[in-house]
Amino acid sequence: MLQDSDINNWDSILFSRAKTYHYAQCIYVLDSQGIQITETAISQKKSQKQHLLFNPAKKGTDLSFKSYFVSRQEKQKWFISESYISNATGDICRTIVLLFHKQNSCYLLCLDISLENQDTTFIL
Repeated sequence: MLQDSDINNWDSILFSRAKTYHYAQCIYVLDSQGIQITETAISQKKSQKQHLLFNPAKKGTDLSFKSYFVSRQEKQKWFISESYISNATGDICRTIVLLFHKQNSCYLLCLDISLENQDTTFIL
């Protein structure tokens, strides 16, 4: 999907996928330093809680401190985080991180999966 696409089109691809990936509440991409290089695409099925504390991260945000970035091994192709409260939605979620390469650069596709109000046995 992304590795075959122009990096300038990644935002539109993620927002399009967020409409069909109902299991993912948020989708975004980080570079190898943990900087978010796309906007956060939020599933239309997921309504954001109205609260000052919960806002999706913007392009350019440093997420290198997040456990799903720090805990994964450098060569690890995928990683699933422990449960945590999403800063984007306020829901309890887990992040699935998928490593991919494009033009000699490493990127991390992140999918936040809500653990609230759905069958999550496939990720536990």
